[in-house]
Amino acid sequence: MTMQPFHIMAKPAGASCNLRCAYCFYLDKIDLYAESAPRMDDETLEAFVRSYFEAFPGPHISFAWQGGEPTLMGLDFFERVVELQQKWCPSGWQVENSLQTNGVLLDDAWAAFLAREDFLIGLSWDGPPHIHDLHRGAGTCEVVRSAWELLQRHGVRTNVLTVVHSGTAQEPKTVYDYLRGAGVEHMQFIPLIRFDDGGQVTDDSVVGLDYGRFLIGVWKQWIEQDVGKVFVQTFEAALSSLAGMPASLCVFSKTCGSNLIIEHNGDIYPCDHFVEADRVLGNIHNEGLDVMVTSSEQQAFGEQKHSDLAATCHECPVLTLCWGGCPKDRVDGESILCAGYKRFFEYTKDYHQYILQVLAEGKTAAEGVQPVIDSVVKQWKSAGRNDPCPCGSGRKYKRCCALLA
Repeated sequence: MTMQPFHIMAKPAGASCNLRCAYCFYLDKIDLYAESAPRMDDETLEAFVRSYFEAFPGPHISFAWQGGEPTLMGLDFFERVVELQQKWCPSGWQVENSLQTNGVLLDDAWAAFLAREDFLIGLSWDGPPHIHDLHRGAGTCEVVRSAWELLQRHGVRTNVLTVVHSGTAQEPKTVYDYLRGAGVEHMQFIPLIRFDDGGQVTDDSVVGLDYGRFLIGVWKQWIEQDVGKVFVQTFEAALSSLAGMPASLCVFSKTCGSNLIIEHNGDIYPCDHFVEADRVLGNIHNEGLDVMVTSSEQQAFGEQKHSDLAATCHECPVLTLCWGGCPKDRVDGESILCAGYKRFFEYTKDYHQYILQVLAEGKTAAEGVQPVIDSVVKQWKSAGRNDPCPCGSGRKYKRCCALLA
């Protein structure tokens, strides 16, 4: 058993998927296993479930199922998951399952099972059709919306994961209002950063101030309309860090290494974004998770997040809120998203600290946030076209946030 909690994301169908989203970073991982069918067999599944329980300190344990597309395994597979969890779960422990899906294969049988077993579903949904379908395929937005409505009818706990690409970044209000109009109350906004073979950032990536402006645009809608009603992962993470709590997102942690991956054949990797042939830590059939999680290789991988930070990061006023973001997004130790993170955290810091003060007084955020709303509305309504943009970018308002929908 390890002393510290860790997290394993399982890829039971490997990189297999029934969509070919243009920006997916995981599809090419199927080449690592070209000689085997990317499906987790029963022996590997049970070895994983058993070892996870044996290595985890408990008493609350979370199983995350992702891909590729995990529903390709079929409903029988996940019924077996629950059966094995009941078999190996120590007395008094609580087990949670989450599953990330594109929603294509979901039907009433799936939804009934997910509701009965209280799975938390992450639904990939990038916004309205002209944004979602751009990279995920024509007509897929309506498929996802149907899946969302199905899950709601069955009472399945659901959050929405939205990839923020270069197109999305220009329409924060459109995206947020669309998801809110559908009834979404839990949102995750994941920035797309990709590099081409020459090491250059791709055109579909969201970079620098664009990501910061997107987050501020969403934050404006949230603070004016939905505090206490809608939960946005990045905002929750900022509040958590400002309150002095451990970072709730690995990208905002000082170090990493506690969020590992198990592939369909039992291979263990240090992170979702570092599934590479030379980084495999071992295989679940040969050694326990406790050994691999605490290995010197994994510890060094985790520490590298901090040790490789650029010198400029150590002088940044919001370093303790972002800690340089995810290492996969860095060039020479500095994140491609650096300017965006800095702009967002600097702009919202005082407002978030006020919300924390309200919470410390025993009020809800919704009860005490009116002064924040009034300040935000006044700040943005009074901005002239040639005034500095309220977001703090240094650009004129007309050439910055005024351009966003």
